[in-house]
Amino acid sequence: MALSARATERRLKFALFQQAAGITKDHPDFQRSQNLHAALSRSPAYKKHLKDSKARAAALAAAYHLNGPDLPTDIYLRRFLREYNNRLFHGFGNEQPTSFSVIRSFVEPDDRALVLILLDELFYQCDVTAFIDFITSNKVTLEPVSPSSFQDSTIYNLNCIGPFSQIILPDFGEFVFCGGAMVREESELAILGIFGHKSENYKLRFLDTDNSDILPSKRELFRRTGVETVYYAAENLLGNADYYPLLALTRIDLNTMSIQVQHIMLEAKGAFSVTTDDPSIYYDSSGKPLNDPRIEGIKATAAHELPKYRHIFDFMHHFVYFPQFIRAKEDEFYVERHPTQFRLQSDPRVKNIKATIQRVKATLDRTYWPLYRDVLTLRPPAVERVNSRSLRPLAMRREISGFWKILPLDKAGSDRHGNRIQGKTWVTKELSWTEDISQPSEATSSISIISEPLGDSFGYVYIMRSPMHGPHIYKIGFTNRSPEERANDLSASSGQPDNLIVIQSWKVIDARRVEQVIHRQLEQFRISGRREFFNVKFEVARKTVEDIINTLNATAPEEGFLQDEVTHREN
Repeated sequence: MALSARATERRLKFALFQQAAGITKDHPDFQRSQNLHAALSRSPAYKKHLKDSKARAAALAAAYHLNGPDLPTDIYLRRFLREYNNRLFHGFGNEQPTSFSVIRSFVEPDDRALVLILLDELFYQCDVTAFIDFITSNKVTLEPVSPSSFQDSTIYNLNCIGPFSQIILPDFGEFVFCGGAMVREESELAILGIFGHKSENYKLRFLDTDNSDILPSKRELFRRTGVETVYYAAENLLGNADYYPLLALTRIDLNTMSIQVQHIMLEAKGAFSVTTDDPSIYYDSSGKPLNDPRIEGIKATAAHELPKYRHIFDFMHHFVYFPQFIRAKEDEFYVERHPTQFRLQSDPRVKNIKATIQRVKATLDRTYWPLYRDVLTLRPPAVERVNSRSLRPLAMRREISGFWKILPLDKAGSDRHGNRIQGKTWVTKELSWTEDISQPSEATSSISIISEPLGDSFGYVYIMRSPMHGPHIYKIGFTNRSPEERANDLSASSGQPDNLIVIQSWKVIDARRVEQVIHRQLEQFRISGRREFFNVKFEVARKTVEDIINTLNATAPEEGFLQDEVTHREN
């Protein structure tokens, strides 16, 4: 297919990046460039240009750490971006991790500084069951999949609304789904999926940085940061200790519906453990096999481990229908405004965050430091009538005619048609052996999507206050028990002489989610950090709570209506 203007622009940015980064010590023009740099350095204008470029690179790296809506998928995309840029800043930009094979499609170089940034993003929130219902409905005719289904070089950032969505995978145990991201680069779709697995299924292990399995460049990075041992204890899934994170990456060709590469990444405290069928790790850029005794062991591990996760990829392949789902539900989506850290200024992971924000604002124009991000949100149904769905795998085949070899960022290669392209090259190679690494699902295989139990989704949003506090100081939160019981617990644990008193409460569906939206709306009135106390007039707080409950359609049905629904479902 012909390159779009956006794809051409992106290739040009990588080309400019390659020219800037390509003059290394082994380049024939290296000494001449050093001499030229020394001569130009006598110019105040040149010195200012270098200083401004360095400041811009640092500001962009900080901006993209802070400018997301803090939803699961954008959190992980920004973690990947930070890792890649850290390597650039430490002089190891050409030694990117295996994830770069797929996540490269989500990033591009800034055209003025040696730093990577994310492509334009579209943010969505919905209940995953709504999407599954859509693509499995006999009332919906799914359109043929093509590259034009997706906007070019635009990230579709999908996040689950409310609690994690439980997914039952055959022979794999309990799983939850947090969200996913998709981006089309020409005819290829890169997909990131964020899942959680039960913590008891994770085995702790420790790996010394002198272990031969770690690449020299990675060992050097650990030394730079003073890390002597890589800690492989399970990381919590976005703060939830019941699950550990499991990330899945894949890239498919939308023209042929073929799988190019798959990665499974288990996140530990100190690193990712990666299993992949990426052929490029076995060959150099000319297609010659690498002479490395570890390769056969890596292949054997991939052949043994990846088939266990094939249902994850079956699930992710269905994201090819996400744009059609958005179009069909267009009138049902509404816009939520999520504050970024440029509005909150309270991220505990960033030292001196206010000073960092000031530097970013002084260096970059406002497009890089939005106070809010618009998130298109599809409200969950008021009552869940169906609590499980089955999803059959799509007909996908393996790409066996060749593979993309990711090159150092300062190198250029060729695409499938022989056109020059920076940072990667297409290697024509017969890869029939890859069909054995990730075996296709059986024809009868399916994925079950299980909703949260109906009764567990109800709770209360409350407004409380203590007579010991000043005027207009209220605690606004949620509980799955009665608000009075929650008030008694809080009073007993606070050590205050006067108890917290419930001023008003509302029974709602998905109380935690309603609370999160209320807190975002009232953020300007929050007294400190992440605490739930607000300095706001009661009428403002009450109206905000009721407006949000109505907007989210979150009012809990009456008890009698609930019993009727349960009886109907059981029948």
